[in-house]
Amino acid sequence: MITSLFPYQDRHHRLHIFVSLIPSVHDTRYIIPLKFWHWFPENSPPWSRIHRAGCQPEN
Repeated sequence: MITSLFPYQDRHHRLHIFVSLIPSVHDTRYIIPLKFWHWFPENSPPWSRIHRAGCQPEN
């Protein structure tokens, strides 16, 4: 489930989108793990995961 969506333009007027997601299983939403993704059409692939926030120490 998308919890936030932030479109913005960089200084070269190119569109970027920042999204945070939480898992949803059978209509039940969980707060862990939260994932942050970045979309930019010039990247290959266009979606890249920025961070995964969870309970493990490495997060």
